[in-house]
Amino acid sequence: MSKAFAAVGRVRKEVDKLSERVAAIEVAVNSGTKIAAEEFDVSAELLMRELLKLDGIEAEGEAKLQRKAEVGVVSIEVA
Repeated sequence: MSKAFAAVGRVRKEVDKLSERVAAIEVAVNSGTKIAAEEFDVSAELLMRELLKLDGIEAEGEAKLQRKAEVGVVSIEVA
């Protein structure tokens, strides 16, 4: 189970970085700055990769709940 916690933690760390990237893009767009479509595509792709990593983590109990919560975070960022 500690492997599952560690795996979810690694994904969470990467998702946090990507969330900052998404927030920066959002701020830029809201201020009227043009953003290349590639920026959106790359960010979405990176988030989807993290979602796939989460999907591959086998977990039970609390680790499963943490994985599920992180899936929710990634899903919100992608949307």
